[in-house]
Amino acid sequence: CEDCGRFFYHENITEYYPTGEMLCDDCISEREDRGECEYIADYHCSRSVRFKSLNSDVSSPKSRNIYFGIELELSNVGEYNDYLAKELGNLGFKSEHDSSINEGFETISDAMTFLYWKKSVDIGKLIDACEDEGFEPDESSGLHVHISSTPIGNDGVKEIAWFVHEHYNDMIKFGRRYGDLDYCSDMRGIEKKSDVWRYFSGHGAAVNLDSVSNGHFEIRVFNSTSDVAHIWAILEFCHCIAEVAKKGVVDITWRD
Repeated sequence: CEDCGRFFYHENITEYYPTGEMLCDDCISEREDRGECEYIADYHCSRSVRFKSLNSDVSSPKSRNIYFGIELELSNVGEYNDYLAKELGNLGFKSEHDSSINEGFETISDAMTFLYWKKSVDIGKLIDACEDEGFEPDESSGLHVHISSTPIGNDGVKEIAWFVHEHYNDMIKFGRRYGDLDYCSDMRGIEKKSDVWRYFSGHGAAVNLDSVSNGHFEIRVFNSTSDVAHIWAILEFCHCIAEVAKKGVVDITWRD
């Protein structure tokens, strides 16, 4: 046994599906009881983010680049599916436990420029790997997009948050959200644009501005999806609204 080191006849040793190790029945039971995973980190405890463009792969963002990173919540794949997490790791995604997801976990991309996404990331392979393991989006799962705030500026970030508030029903429809909206609430107490800093914060907000001081913010209105075209549409939307806000457009509209 590769865990406890004891010797067994070969018929009493089993390949442990998540990691490929050869283990005895006792060690397999202990791991399953602990919910132990090698490739799924605890919540917010995964490896540090890389910032990638067509010309760079660095540990901190370049100030002029707008980076986009996604958190894709994978429901119904198994909370401790280390095999899938390993496969996603081979595709450049890290994975973390998240107790809010029904029988699943979340997988997280690096922070990448839009051109890098388009030219270097095969979302189809990502979704194929997830669907092979039973991925089925439901009300417990969302797709969250993190966007660089520094190149856009605080005024631009405020315009984006205000846009989401003013077009909330359209955003929910575009994001294919349904059912429980507690994790992407509109925060309807907003009366004026400057209120977004007070109301849009935390995991319950449609736009989470808590990390603007750390260089990014998060749009949370999108439902988790296995539709590759919809994931691209979400990234394209975020790229477009970031560029519009960066140009200084005030009161952004769908037409903008």
